[in-house]
Amino acid sequence: MRLIQVFVFACLVSAGAAWATAQAPAPASAHAQPGAAAAARDGGGVQRKVARSEAEVKRLERDVQRRESDSKRAGERLQEQDKTIAELQKQLQELQSGQSGGQH
Repeated sequence: MRLIQVFVFACLVSAGAAWATAQAPAPASAHAQPGAAAAARDGGGVQRKVARSEAEVKRLERDVQRRESDSKRAGERLQEQDKTIAELQKQLQELQSGQSGGQH
């Protein structure tokens, strides 16, 4: 579930960056360049931002997967420790009941 949330967030960030770039006023030097060259340069900037955002999404996805894996392993360790504790408590109760039975 968290992976989906990260992916949606990254898509929104990418779309926001692309929209903000498209809405930003062109610098004065862009007016001096031919229109096709300025459009190609701006398009390349958007593509770079999208590529960076996609790379960030992939990095975040890997991070989420790693954390989920770590969490699963930790949960398994805790379950094993709980079983060990329960077994030790059972043994202790058996010892205590055996000692108190022998004392009476």
